[in-house]
Amino acid sequence: MIDPTSYSDTQYLSLKTGKSSQAEPGNTPTPPTPRDLKDSVNDPIPQSDISAIKSQVHDTLEWDSLLFDNRERPFVDLQLYPDANKVRLPISVKDYNLYADNGKFYEDVTIDGSVSIGQGIRGDLDVAGNLKFLRAIEVVTQNKTISIDDKSKIIHVEPDAASVTLTLPAFGIPTGFTFDVINAKQGAFTVIATEAGTLKAKHPGLSQAYSSATVYWTGSDWFAIGDLTPIA
Repeated sequence: MIDPTSYSDTQYLSLKTGKSSQAEPGNTPTPPTPRDLKDSVNDPIPQSDISAIKSQVHDTLEWDSLLFDNRERPFVDLQLYPDANKVRLPISVKDYNLYADNGKFYEDVTIDGSVSIGQGIRGDLDVAGNLKFLRAIEVVTQNKTISIDDKSKIIHVEPDAASVTLTLPAFGIPTGFTFDVINAKQGAFTVIATEAGTLKAKHPGLSQAYSSATVYWTGSDWFAIGDLTPIA
């Protein structure tokens, strides 16, 4: 049992940041030793307080309700000791990284860098106004097998010879995969073929200059729509 007469009139405020899928902090306190406050926000901050501080138990209901699917949440562990339990306060930012399930922005948002959406957008994406983005363009001069890296590309075909064949794979492509192909050379043509199965399209290729087609995978079949013509 702790001897209450051993306490001084100095208490220490400890702040520690982190992220976790647990609502409760650990029980190990930071040693109550004053340090240089210029080093880090994690340093204990000494303060004088002669009043009796009672132990408080943090209500974790709100925190627990935000941890579904084992999502990590940034936090600040705050402890005033002696005589106080550690309290875990949820925050939204750690190391300049934002953790959020949804958000509302009242001004412009500028993103310098890539945008990752994991396995794709789930549900509907509703955009009001103009949606502005750039698509990758790949110039193809020889036969090519389409891969996952070609998703949403514009395949700009300019054959070195009389034709280029674009082969559509039978495996490794997610449902909803799509790309556009342009036959961009006069007197040459583009053949669209599958590794297995039959391409569901009006015709198997593009024979006219600047003709184009959209190609997509439904999970079971490849489809193509556009300026498709017979290939002699």
